Amino acid sequence: MNKSSPKPLQKTLTGALAVHGECSSVSMEVTFITSGYPSRMNPASGVFLKNLIEELTRNQTVQATVVVPIPWGKPLPKEYLPNIFQPRFFSFSNYSSSTVLKKNFSTFRWTCASFSRAVSKILKKKDRPDIVYAHFLFPAGSAALQAAAHWKVPCVVALGESSLAYYEQHFNRELLKRTVSQFDGILAVSNAIKKYCVDHWNVDEKKIIVIPNGVNTRIFYPRDRISMRKKLGLPEERCIIAFAGHFNERKGPLRVLKAMERLQNLSAVFLGAGDQIPLGHSVLFQGSVPHEQVPEWLCAADLFVLPTLAEGSPNAILEAMACGLPVISSDIPSVREVLEDAGILVDPRNVLELRTTLQKVFFEKDLLKRLGTLALEKSSEFTLQSRAQKIESWLRGLLT
Repeated sequence: MNKSSPKPLQKTLTGALAVHGECSSVSMEVTFITSGYPSRMNPASGVFLKNLIEELTRNQTVQATVVVPIPWGKPLPKEYLPNIFQPRFFSFSNYSSSTVLKKNFSTFRWTCASFSRAVSKILKKKDRPDIVYAHFLFPAGSAALQAAAHWKVPCVVALGESSLAYYEQHFNRELLKRTVSQFDGILAVSNAIKKYCVDHWNVDEKKIIVIPNGVNTRIFYPRDRISMRKKLGLPEERCIIAFAGHFNERKGPLRVLKAMERLQNLSAVFLGAGDQIPLGHSVLFQGSVPHEQVPEWLCAADLFVLPTLAEGSPNAILEAMACGLPVISSDIPSVREVLEDAGILVDPRNVLELRTTLQKVFFEKDLLKRLGTLALEKSSEFTLQSRAQKIESWLRGLLT
């Protein structure tokens, strides 16, 4: 059968099996379009999407190609397989430095247009997939819609942004509504994102499925704390806090550092990178580490702290929970949704409240132990394996 022609047999089989909530043995081809994917030069970029794709393709019932345009001026990473396309595009902006030239127009729109043109260059170079999957709304979503229209296949978008309101600084609301309405399905990582889509962009809630992020329990699981401290060269008798995330205002590493002041025998490891670099005598380590090494650092700690201001679905918290770490994080909807009663929620901007909570947790050792047990039990609801199965079943259902 010609690749560009429809596949009625496959769609009949996958549709029948999707009704019964099962995954088909018939291979489904998915083209993922994203603005970030890991490379040797930037191993943290898009790592959670890469993990999802690896899980989806593990049993060979899903075949995946990835389109990840690379800005001109940045070197092309060549270490990945031929099923990754890397067309060039011009970047006039990014999330943190987009310039609003006038109301409802900014340089970010130029970036999105250039990104879409780059994606269009590969449409004739690859075979027609069964479905196109956009990782986040812009710039990938608009490019994915054009690609899906070219191939005449369904298109979905995964929304895991920490703030969808960001887009309204750069696009007028009517344009956003028109864009979102074109997708055949929307995967939201939280009920808060679903509610935003329905309330602000008038999205039909029947189009939206909520599947929180998941953690790879083949990598993230409890390890012996003392063994990990010896391996990483950390003091065995100290009380150690772990933080993981970008070093910026939203994630709050400096708020953690400030909260630790005047608390005796308390140190921290900060995993990440960014402009707000945590420094001081209580900082045992700060910097980026390969993702596969993160669980070792987490398991060396006594407690995980993340006073984040906004999240889509907090991967870092889920990974800490899977390692059996007690969690202190933010009293915001996306965190409450995954943590519930398995951790302690605080006002992420209130450093004094965070300091008081740290003091209480480390003073009451039974509380620390109980929170760790609850976190590990709760983490079983958010595995990457289960998430991949749900997403595959959902995608197959859309093909009918």
